[in-house]
Amino acid sequence: MLRTLYRVVAVGSVTLLGLLMALDGIFIALRINPFYTMLETWSNLALLPFFLIGAFFGIGVIVLWFGMMWDCVFTNKLRIWSKALWLLLMIPTSCIGALIYFFCEYRNRPSENPLTQDKRVPV
Repeated sequence: MLRTLYRVVAVGSVTLLGLLMALDGIFIALRINPFYTMLETWSNLALLPFFLIGAFFGIGVIVLWFGMMWDCVFTNKLRIWSKALWLLLMIPTSCIGALIYFFCEYRNRPSENPLTQDKRVPV
């Protein structure tokens, strides 16, 4: 469950960040300011879905950051120096460092859930 949350937040955050950067580039190229007109003309109820999506990914990225630091400290798969370097990356860069750790280390590791492991007895 937690692994799925990490995956949704990491992939969703990177996708949302890319989409926002592309839209920002388009708005700069067209020399328009959509946020000023949107806040002036839209009702608060119309802005609610944007707020909820932002709140989900905002809280989710903080949970991802703490979860990736927790995983880095307590995993047995990494050496001490690797853990120290990952923590030195994750602490000052916060969410960006957590996303890098997720895509480089955590995502490639097999799940340690005993329910998903193979139950066959070796012969």
